[in-house]
Amino acid sequence: MKAQDFVLEVGVEPLPADCVRPALDGLAEALGAMLSRTRLRCSSVRVFGTMRRLVAVLDETAARSDPASEAEKGEPALALLGRELPSVIVGLPFAKTMRWEESGCAFGRPIRSLLALHGPRVVPFSLAGVSSGRVLYLPPGSGRKPVRVADAGRYLSAVRNLAVLVDPEERRTLLLKRMTACAKSGGGALEADEALVERTVFMTEHPVPVVGSFRKEFLELPPELVKDVLKRQLCCFPIAAEGGLAPAFVAVRDGVSEGQREVREGFEAALEARLSDAAFALSRGKT
Repeated sequence: MKAQDFVLEVGVEPLPADCVRPALDGLAEALGAMLSRTRLRCSSVRVFGTMRRLVAVLDETAARSDPASEAEKGEPALALLGRELPSVIVGLPFAKTMRWEESGCAFGRPIRSLLALHGPRVVPFSLAGVSSGRVLYLPPGSGRKPVRVADAGRYLSAVRNLAVLVDPEERRTLLLKRMTACAKSGGGALEADEALVERTVFMTEHPVPVVGSFRKEFLELPPELVKDVLKRQLCCFPIAAEGGLAPAFVAVRDGVSEGQREVREGFEAALEARLSDAAFALSRGKT
């Protein structure tokens, strides 16, 4: 049989943003070690992910492992992967783990879905009470009908059709481009704090920036205080203007949908409350 692509999607309850990249790095490393140990060939290992799904694509994965000797045929990839994948998944690195079901599986967040395909065939295995299949992970409340993936090679297009960008670098590029344009419309230039960009990339599956504003009186507060409230408390990006800050900011929501005005107003109300508290505390400290 000819080589075919393999895809794994581990659907989870939302992971903390700072846990996703280490988990993806661990997934790539664990898969590489497993392929080497089992003598299963593929042309490349790629990993992608969001806070809700950890994804691995093994391009052109062989139908069988290489035999250890001339007397052997090698193990079928379907059986080999089905045996090895559970330990690969549970071995992913998390600073903190939880147990949520009777098997005692420990993971960063509860596992809710497992998609595993080698070409058109499901790689059969079970983990944490979940059996593998060909259905994309849809978080509770999404309102969408189940999406079945016919073939591993169609996974990336299928998940994109859900408006999910699984590639973190694609999300980063899109996020920065859109936020830069938003900041310009808000009267200045984006202050793109790298740590906050990284966090936002892994807090969203399809980042959509929104421009908000605040009262100019708050510009009388120390700029670092305003920035701290925006970045640390609200995960928003300040907009720099000539001589300081603009009375505007960029917030980021997850997903493409209607209701942008409501989202903007929600961020503005939250910022108003926090800056008012900060101004009051500052005035009390001066008296």
